[in-house]
Amino acid sequence: MSAIKAIPEQGQLVKVRRHLYMVIDGLFSNPAWEQFEQNMNSLKARAEQISREIEQETALIRKWFENLTAQLFRW
Repeated sequence: MSAIKAIPEQGQLVKVRRHLYMVIDGLFSNPAWEQFEQNMNSLKARAEQISREIEQETALIRKWFENLTAQLFRW
């Protein structure tokens, strides 16, 4: 029962998160914070792009190998 009470309420988590953002915000200058946000957005976009690329490449490989025929090469 005490373990359940140790879990913070949703409202408490929101307060803690807001406090942490204020502390973190004070650690960085505006240009540094903007660069951090730009980097994070770029990383998220690239992660999504990689997922799409993997799907496309996998589809191309499957298509390439779906109709294999034996070939006899003569010299």
